[in-house]
Amino acid sequence: MGLGISEEFMPLTPIRTSSAGTRKTLEPVSRFHDPDDECQTPKSVSNILTPPPVCPPAPVKPRSSRRKLALASTRRFYQVPDDLASVFVPITGSNKKLRTC
Repeated sequence: MGLGISEEFMPLTPIRTSSAGTRKTLEPVSRFHDPDDECQTPKSVSNILTPPPVCPPAPVKPRSSRRKLALASTRRFYQVPDDLASVFVPITGSNKKLRTC
């Protein structure tokens, strides 16, 4: 069911090392500063950044509308029948949606 002991502790592969005699000697550090060897910022025309476009103005909150007094004079009231149940149309059982709480 589990791994066998022989598979669990497999031998490691040998690590290749080089002997001390085959090491390369380091080159002496030059005392003079060579500007061609340094990193430089590209200054060609294709690398120059263009100025950013002008930002649009900040959004302005719309002015609040004035209350229209004319609507109050145009309100109409309708006569309501004494029996409100006659106003509503009954819904059949197949069209009625059940609500679960």
